[in-house]
Amino acid sequence: GYDAFLIGAPAINTTGSGTTSAAYLVFGSQANSTAGPVTSDWLDNLANGRVGDFTQLGGVNQTNPITGSSTDAYNFNGVTFITSQQPNSQLGYSVANAGIIRGTQAFLIGAPNGTQAGSFTSGVGTGRAYLVYGAANLASLTNKTIDLDDPASAAAAGVPVVTFVSSALGARLGDSVAGIGNFLNDGANGVALGAPNASISGTATSGAVYVMTGNNLPGAAATIDVTQIGQGSIGGLVIAGPSGGSQTGTAVGGDGVDINGDGLADMVIGASGVASGSGTAYVVYGGNLINQTTVTNSYRSLSLARVGAASGTTPAPVAGAAITGTIGEQLGFAVAGAGDFNNDGFGDVLIGGPGFADSTGRAILLYGGANNILNGTFSASAIPSSINSLSLIGTATGDEAGYALSSAAAVNSGQPNGILVGSPGYLSSRGTAYYLPGHGGLYTGTFSLIDAENSATLAGLQLTATTPGFPVGTTPPRFGASVSGRLLA
Repeated sequence: GYDAFLIGAPAINTTGSGTTSAAYLVFGSQANSTAGPVTSDWLDNLANGRVGDFTQLGGVNQTNPITGSSTDAYNFNGVTFITSQQPNSQLGYSVANAGIIRGTQAFLIGAPNGTQAGSFTSGVGTGRAYLVYGAANLASLTNKTIDLDDPASAAAAGVPVVTFVSSALGARLGDSVAGIGNFLNDGANGVALGAPNASISGTATSGAVYVMTGNNLPGAAATIDVTQIGQGSIGGLVIAGPSGGSQTGTAVGGDGVDINGDGLADMVIGASGVASGSGTAYVVYGGNLINQTTVTNSYRSLSLARVGAASGTTPAPVAGAAITGTIGEQLGFAVAGAGDFNNDGFGDVLIGGPGFADSTGRAILLYGGANNILNGTFSASAIPSSINSLSLIGTATGDEAGYALSSAAAVNSGQPNGILVGSPGYLSSRGTAYYLPGHGGLYTGTFSLIDAENSATLAGLQLTATTPGFPVGTTPPRFGASVSGRLLA
């Protein structure tokens, strides 16, 4: 009855390398004991500190990592996922809820530094991604570690895993992952996997997003080479970047958001490398998109160059919008479905440009509406008056506002859902994050996040980290480098 939390630990340091990657599934409000899992509301356990150590996850004699004592510790229950044959896989660089797939709650974990298809030793940086199906016995597993490089043992433990690999060297598959709802209009929830360094149809590092639905995904342990998706043998869709170096798939999002109110889920895709780092974010409306693919150099895909294109162009335009950034902005570095922030019955989307204005950064909320209101190609700095939007600017140079984005449930009952904006460069990379509650009216314009808490319009909450032992100095924590929430039904 409590939400679980999926947390990535790709072990990336300031030089971009990493070791001993892992991802942790923490069961909400659940402690472990010698007698088995015990579920009780975390709010009833204030005396135990509710502070945990991931290296002890699932144990029965955990210690509080701040005090070093077991008397004020909470025995967090959960499961650790590893890639034993690829310790530097950057497992957990991306994580996402996949929704219900084949009748089972599932989630995704990306490992963009993983190895190429068919090998655990060659092709580092080709990338992998994993779809993990939930199981009733997850909370009571004797072995609290699941090795994703040994899917047979995971299946034997009752945890089926679908492994996505690539034969395109250096693609960084799994750089982003997302659950995207009924995006392809076949009645099943879909998943999207970003590979920003993939070269599609001979176009170098155009990047790609690979889309599959539950109707085509196996329900048991299996391995899928994403380069075969949509090519005849494996059903699905390849969305290709508009040009070389665009790094499409830097970020993908949607979470089932319906922007135009047609009953189908829509998606937002980040291509932060477009125009030498200006970046572009694409809103793509759900539908029978497989029928709109074309073949170039013997490979079938749907190019984002067609999204929001003018009518009469060839190939035919694809319904949606392309939003471009300013020089160095990296617009689309983060994207997310924003739920229904203004409670008008249409979904909204978030796009981030952490490099905007000397890395002050910004997050832009674009409101959905009827008749595909989000359409065409336009600049994030000159949004057409017909499109309602809210721009949130960082507080100072280097803040990197918009580095991470998410929708989030309402804190106060009766409110529309809120949004989260990460700003990890704040105060010399100490970092911060902002929660902004939804509003029943239409709030538009440009605001500085410095006013997040004292502005009657934003009415937000700024979050900082001051836990004892929090790293400072030579290893600033960059709090807010990832943020996540979920919408409540």
